[in-house]
Amino acid sequence: MQESHGKAGPVLRVALGLSPTGEISPTHFGDSHQVLLAEIRDGTYQVLERSPNPMKALEGAHGEAKLGKASDFLRDVQIVVSGRKSPNFVRLREKKGKWPVVAQGDPERFLEWLAAHMRELEEWFSSPENRIYQAPEPGD
Repeated sequence: MQESHGKAGPVLRVALGLSPTGEISPTHFGDSHQVLLAEIRDGTYQVLERSPNPMKALEGAHGEAKLGKASDFLRDVQIVVSGRKSPNFVRLREKKGKWPVVAQGDPERFLEWLAAHMRELEEWFSSPENRIYQAPEPGD
């Protein structure tokens, strides 16, 4: 797990794939319109930035080629979120130790949920058999 320590507790970086309307993208992370970067710390979150998805420039790239570019972009990120799982989600988990999460809905609402459930997620991902976490539907 990649953590940075400040005055408070550990910080985990999160990358969420977003749709053009600003919701969590229903597509694979690499096909999302934008990426929202955030940090989770001590039960709270902070949005760092929203930017165009650099993976979109890799149209036509698949598998290991796309995974390599994604790994560079996601170097400081521990949790990768999108609305649809993909083979690269599994590879990010197995080869890079990332925590892939499938979620839907409003990204800020999801970040609130994530900040409140980090221990649960940490425990779930502590088992190497667990690959992709399915977050509860909004409102559950």
